Amino acid sequence: MDGLSRRELLKRSAVVGGVVWASPMLSTGTAWGQSTGCCTCDGGEVIYAKFAPGDSQTCQNQCLQPNIFGVVHRYSIDCLISQGLLGKCDDVDSSANSASIAFGDGVTGYKFAIKSTNDCYVARCNEGFGKVFRWVSSTNAEIYTTASTFTDPATTDDLALFQVYTGGTGPASTRCTGNQPGGSRPTGTRCGSSNNKPCACTTPISGVYMTTDGIGTTLNFIEMELCVKNASKINCTVTTCA
Repeated sequence: MDGLSRRELLKRSAVVGGVVWASPMLSTGTAWGQSTGCCTCDGGEVIYAKFAPGDSQTCQNQCLQPNIFGVVHRYSIDCLISQGLLGKCDDVDSSANSASIAFGDGVTGYKFAIKSTNDCYVARCNEGFGKVFRWVSSTNAEIYTTASTFTDPATTDDLALFQVYTGGTGPASTRCTGNQPGGSRPTGTRCGSSNNKPCACTTPISGVYMTTDGIGTTLNFIEMELCVKNASKINCTVTTCA
């Protein structure tokens, strides 16, 4: 890496396709974005996972570009689930309109993406998951500009594209409940949504619920960039993409 450490690379901005993308800062234990609970990674490592029907297409046809700073390891979401890092609260079928993921202890999300038709919808912790950005997947870049800002059409928090939860307890596989509108969701308390309600979590988020009900299309797949403590202990094969 030309003598630069990964953390030094992660602190910088990179110009990708003419777009300046500012990375969250991993070198501090305080905030990447607006609040400690939404955007904290104290000594963790960033990993990437894609949740598609059949756990397919780990490397292709994606919205996020996880390697634009240093190296972000890609893992099979099924392996992360088997390791107890994630809990899958529902299945993503080809015609699904929602996806629900719970995080195990030491895991939190800082960027989420929904691919629906040809569009990418992305929320990140920098804005407390209260703002959505949209671009077409063929852009092959992440664009966080005023022009790419998308107004979530949700009329209620239950319909917001991205909803974050905190306070889930127990193993990741048990941090799901079917008691709320819209099917199974992470346990705990919803503390923010892209319905213009930035994350107000005071502790790291423990789950995310994503739905395309508000935009009236089906969900192709979701992607996540996660902060994982003790990532070196993940007993999963890193996916190498050409």
